[in-house]
Amino acid sequence: MSFNQYQLQQQSKQAKRVAAKAAYDLKQRQKYGNDTIWCVWFDGSAYPNPGACGAGVVLRAPDGRRWEWHRRLGFGNSSEAEYQALILALELAFPLVMADACRSLLVLGDSRVVLDDVRLESAVSAPSLRHWHQRARSVMAAFPELELRWLPRHRNAEADHLSQRLL
Repeated sequence: MSFNQYQLQQQSKQAKRVAAKAAYDLKQRQKYGNDTIWCVWFDGSAYPNPGACGAGVVLRAPDGRRWEWHRRLGFGNSSEAEYQALILALELAFPLVMADACRSLLVLGDSRVVLDDVRLESAVSAPSLRHWHQRARSVMAAFPELELRWLPRHRNAEADHLSQRLL
């Protein structure tokens, strides 16, 4: 294979990756919200459980812009990691969402335990989560419009990958 053929092959691969990413982004917009809603995916990981914890967050603006964050959280269990990832997602999204004319936020995560728990006013599933529950509820209250939605783990792959990046 000549150098020019190799370059053309690499350009073709790059073009396919760009097209696949654009198709994926369009599918995500169609699936999780229209062009007027901000979407944030979060995930927390603990390895082993309990063990080292990490959080991953992906934020998508209505116009398609994206941000990704990952953070080491210290030591804890998977529920604590999920709660901390939710709080991190909300805190990172807040200034960006509030600066936009559209202030609707769709929060997506694969932890049914945390999503169900945070919807409750005061009762929490475990006393060890009470602090995280109260903190998440206080950050959620700052958003004019916020919806929590569970999704299967395979649909949260990007946030999951980010949450494990530093473990």
